[in-house]
Amino acid sequence: MKNLKKLGKVYKKEKERIWMSVPRKDLLNVCEKLKYEYGVNRVISISGYDTGKVIEVVYHLELGHGILNVKTEVSKKINLVDSIITVFPSANLFERELAEMLGIIVVGHPNLKKLFLPKEIDHPLRK
Repeated sequence: MKNLKKLGKVYKKEKERIWMSVPRKDLLNVCEKLKYEYGVNRVISISGYDTGKVIEVVYHLELGHGILNVKTEVSKKINLVDSIITVFPSANLFERELAEMLGIIVVGHPNLKKLFLPKEIDHPLRK
């Protein structure tokens, strides 16, 4: 396994899980490297949490027999994150859910229509 520290800050390792953080502006580039140089095959899930100051978005990726969790912070002022579906098509529905529930604009996503909520309800997981 190549050194993941070249891509971002590895801040936690467990038996089958690695946690790292990357700047938002580097996310798409890091995902490309993870796929083509590190052998990551797919996105398992994407989760997000509004801390009150920023929104933390965590991409849960399949890495061999383990999980690589890549965290990035999205400023509430900027409120943008690049879509990664060109690299990992399995991110499609997760990115739509991220936009719907947290109001993040996923730049480059071709179809951010709501999945679950009626038009009247906007971003219920935002503080």
